[in-house]
Formats: sequence, C-alpha cells, structure tokens
Amino acid sequence: MKQFLMRLTARMLHTSRPLSRIAPSRVRRILILRLDHVGDLVLTLPAIRGLKKAFPLVRIDVVVTPATAALCRACPWIDEVIVLAPSVIVRVRSASRIGAVAAWMGVALRLSVGRYDVALDPRGEVNSRLLARISGAKVRIGTEIGLVEAPTRERMTGVMTHLVARSDTGGHIIDHNLAVASTLTSLAGLPPLVYEPAVWEAPGQEQRVASKLAAMGVGKAFAAIQAGSNQPVKRWGSDRWAQVAVHLIEQFDIDILLTGSRSERKTLESLRQRIGRQERVFNIGGQFTLAELFTLFRMVRIVVAVDTGPVHIAAMTGAKCVVLMLPYYAEPHHPYGQRDGVIVAPLEMDFWDYAERAKQSDFKPLLEISVDQVNELVDKRMEEDTVRPKGIERPT
Repeated sequence: MKQFLMRLTARMLHTSRPLSRIAPSRVRRILILRLDHVGDLVLTLPAIRGLKKAFPLVRIDVVVTPATAALCRACPWIDEVIVLAPSVIVRVRSASRIGAVAAWMGVALRLSVGRYDVALDPRGEVNSRLLARISGAKVRIGTEIGLVEAPTRERMTGVMTHLVARSDTGGHIIDHNLAVASTLTSLAGLPPLVYEPAVWEAPGQEQRVASKLAAMGVGKAFAAIQAGSNQPVKRWGSDRWAQVAVHLIEQFDIDILLTGSRSERKTLESLRQRIGRQERVFNIGGQFTLAELFTLFRMVRIVVAVDTGPVHIAAMTGAKCVVLMLPYYAEPHHPYGQRDGVIVAPLEMDFWDYAERAKQSDFKPLLEISVDQVNELVDKRMEEDTVRPKGIERPT
C-alpha cells in the first residue's frame, strides 16, 4: 500500500506535454470510464465498437456501475469490466465509511497497474477524471464540461491531456462520444469514427428469446411499453399508459409487452391489471437481460416509452420508438435517428431550476403530454417502414 500511495502521488503531481501524435501500434490498452446509467453506457457502445474496429488488437477495459456491468460483460468489444458502485463514490466524498474508501482504493490500485495507454472519459465528471489520471495513461481524453455539470464547480479538467467541448460537437450524445473517441484516432493518424449501430447477438440468443416469448403465449406481432423509470420526474401515470396499451391492441391487433426490471414487476403487474386485456398483455419485467433486449427489440413492432436505457437499445436495433421526454434531454438523448418519434413536455425553466424542482415528489412535468398526443404519434409511426441495421455482430 505504501508503494501504491507513493506511485499515486507521483502520477498526480507529474505533468507532461500532451502528445500530438501516437503510433497506432502504441495503442494497446484503452480504459473507458462510464460511471453512470444504462442509457449512458448504451450511447457509448458505438464509440467502443468503432475503437475496436480502428485498433483491432487493442484491449478495451471499462469502469462502470453494477447496473451496467452485466451488459458490458456480454459486449463482444469489451475485454474486462471493473465495477465501482455509486454508493462507494458518495461515501468516499464524505469520507464516512472506511469500507467505501477501501473499495475505491482497490479500484484505483487495479487501474494503476493496468498499463493503460489511453483513458477516455466521455461524460466529463470529476471521479472519472481522477481515475483516468490514476490509470497512468499518457493520453487522457475527456469532455470539457459535462452535460449536467455546473460550470462553477471544480472540474479537475487539468488532469486530462485532451478535452472535447460539448459546444464543439453539439447534437446527440452518441455523436459527442464518437468525437471523444475520434480524438484518439486523429492522434493516431486514422480517420474519425462514424456511427455504426452497436448491435450484437450471442450464439443461440435469438432462439432463447423466441422460446421465452412462446412459453409466455406472446403472439407474433407485439409492441413494448417501457413505462417505468428510476426517476420519479419521468413518470407519466398508469391510467395513461393503460389507455395507450388499449389503443395499440384495438387499433393494430397486437400484443403488449410491459418491459422493466425485476424490481418493477409488482408495478408492471398493477398496470397489466389496469389495462384489462390480460390475455394480450404480458409482464416481462426482469425476464430478459439487457443483452437479450437487443434481440427482443429487433422483433417488436414499436416501443412506447419514457426516456430510459432500454429505449436506446431499441433505437439501436432500428425499432420504431415513441418517447416522452423532458426538453433538456430531447436533443442530446433522443432515440438516435428518431427525433421525430419524441414528444417533448412543455417546460419553461432553465435546467438548474428544473433540477431543484425535480427533487419534489409532486413535480410531474410529463403529465403535460396528453394521451391523444401519444396515440396520434403511435399511429403515424406504425405506418412508417422499419429499417433494421445490418452488420449484427455474432461473436462465437
């Protein structure tokens, strides 16, 4: 431990001129830091796939939260998954628990001996920047100011060797993540990364998903409704979701899958009872892994959802989406390539006022969106052709 602390101190104090070039053969180990939510990780997958394509022999490790660890382990472009719980980060900040400090130091020690050449922090967050510095990578590329980071905060941007400004990339988070990764390809004299859907399917996965659906009695034509969110401010109300489900059944003669996590099964079952057409509505909360959703959503007719991780998986597969969103996230976080599938709640306040208001349990801005608005957009999107991505990765 003494040697580790001495090495850590030396790395934090050492400064060197940022590299202007790096030979592709010198890019052997890349560390990507993604200490946030499922959706954020999904929106980073095209950049990870692009890096693996640009540097075929590179090893890509990720530091993620427990919520996304299983998905990362299933991803064919990721070699090692290092897990750091958000609760550990919070407790270390307050120095309130020795165990949390030990867990954080354990991850830091693991990174410090990882011999990383490059560290990427697409989010732009203090803990990720600190871990990037601890990794010892000579090239550390990050975001200048995070999407929801107050400009007045201490950001520790000085520990990064290259910064990409959100104002330079604008637009969608996927494009920004590709720009962060393309900083590395530029240093290596390679072309910038371009978007390719990060879709893969493990051996036998299509058959497993189809067998599960058949065992449940799901018909050949079905829609998915993702009504839940771990953020109360994104909830729309079970009565409204029930009306959308009934509309889909009666208008298009399709079954309804209620998607969500295992912890949401009870809530989803209440919604199923409220819909009333139980022979056509299936509670599949927790029945499919996040990786299996890539296969499930390739089979679906349409996904109606709030802004949450699974909807970005759906969009990656080419599934038609209708999504209820808050204005602050509509441009950077809409289902990629499907901005016309978004209904934005009318809110007239800046982001930081919204962030304070969102702490109050009675604040439900999505209620400003009507059932008629959702059903009208569902009807319009159901008439459109579905374009599925080509080049699905099928690792052996």
